[in-house]
Amino acid sequence: DPGPITPRGSASIDVTELHVDPTTPGRVYVVALVEGAHTLGAVDIQDLDAPGPLQVLHQVAGPAGAVAVVDEVAYIGFDGQLLLLDLSDLDDLGEPTALVPSDCGLTAGEAGVELRDLVVSDDRVILVGNGVWVIDVSDSQAPTELGYHDGGGGLVYTDVVVSGALGWLIETVEGVGQFRGLDLAEPATP
Repeated sequence: DPGPITPRGSASIDVTELHVDPTTPGRVYVVALVEGAHTLGAVDIQDLDAPGPLQVLHQVAGPAGAVAVVDEVAYIGFDGQLLLLDLSDLDDLGEPTALVPSDCGLTAGEAGVELRDLVVSDDRVILVGNGVWVIDVSDSQAPTELGYHDGGGGLVYTDVVVSGALGWLIETVEGVGQFRGLDLAEPATP
């Protein structure tokens, strides 16, 4: 039993999600509250009997409800924006690239739209919340929105998985969840 993961120093930590990137074995990415700040961190787990301390990589202004780490890039959805953070050199992280998807009704950093989930499929991110966005991330320094689907009527998408050209979603209306398929073959009009 390796015991709990702790941050460097004596800060308190509340872990909410774990992510693994198959291209970086021996490391787990952690979404957590660290001293009250919403944080993406990394933990060296090469020695399971003695995991390393939490290395804080990036902090965001609100809850990061949608996170994935693929090919040493972190994709973070929060407060109506998508951040892409290059993780190839953890000791020299640059600033993240930000994209504010259409129809969020916000400018970057404003609170209000909770992005619930995302999946990275090839060179695209499928991002869900009060709609479904298809984002081209083939250039991580210049993500581009390809298309948007509005469920309307107070509908919120909470989960997404992708299989081929189909997105499978959980949509909720007034707290009741339903399973739905969405054709992603034409990303401009999902």
